[in-house]
Amino acid sequence: MVNYNGFLTEIATSRNTITTAEEKVNAKIIKLRNDLEEKIGAEKEHLAELEKNVSELALMNIDTDFKDKKTLEFPAGKISIKKSGSGSLVVIDEKVTIAKLKELNLNHAIKVEESIKKAIVKDMPNLEELGCELIPAENKVYIETYKMNLTSTGLS
Repeated sequence: MVNYNGFLTEIATSRNTITTAEEKVNAKIIKLRNDLEEKIGAEKEHLAELEKNVSELALMNIDTDFKDKKTLEFPAGKISIKKSGSGSLVVIDEKVTIAKLKELNLNHAIKVEESIKKAIVKDMPNLEELGCELIPAENKVYIETYKMNLTSTGLS
């Protein structure tokens, strides 16, 4: 019989070494992130407020400042006003809208959805005739190791 336990011990040792190293790195990253967030948090708030103020001013003055051009260029940068995406359609009562579309012979604007119920079809004997193929499930190996503590003298 293959010495699977030897492999599992080696896998566990490798996983523990990686986990320990990642925990040390993550602790350093968290500390650094917290320090930086404290330092730049106020600046982020200030930046958001400035951008909000400029946006509001531009929208309030759209008819004057942006009458001829959608983009104004300055030595420090540029400000543009553009439409974002396309307008959204809100259907107030879908049944009424569908009825009216049918009445106006605009059936192409009505969605009709059909799909296969795979859970039912997969048990049918004539899959090939139906243009289907059943792909069998594959075997997959799952490896589980037990937590091992590293000590100065080895594993415990």
